[in-house]
Amino acid sequence: MVDAQSANRLRFLIGALVLWAAAIFGRLVYLQIGQHDVLSREGLRQQSRLRKVKPERGALKDREGKALAMSLPVESVCLNPRRVPDFDVAAGILSGVLGIDRKTLLKNLQEEGDDGSGFLWVKRRVTHEEA
Repeated sequence: MVDAQSANRLRFLIGALVLWAAAIFGRLVYLQIGQHDVLSREGLRQQSRLRKVKPERGALKDREGKALAMSLPVESVCLNPRRVPDFDVAAGILSGVLGIDRKTLLKNLQEEGDDGSGFLWVKRRVTHEEA
């Protein structure tokens, strides 16, 4: 049978394990319930970052490695005709800045506005100053 000294040691060990488990459980409750808002904000701050990544497109090459086509960054001007309140004013402003024919631009704006399209290229490959 188990003597008294071994029984006391066993009780002490079980008591220490219960206290240890209770301390861990109490700490978990404190962190997950008591500190939830603070820790949640801190976690989002550490893990969330907004970074703009501009992907580079590769050149198309033939089997000998000569470039057939490559991407060149250029600016273009487009607009949504459904959001333009006055086509005449918009055509006047844009034609002056971009150096394009006002009547042609006004006609394109009216056609795209009548079709209900939400996109119109005004001028492609504009200079940096025009953009």
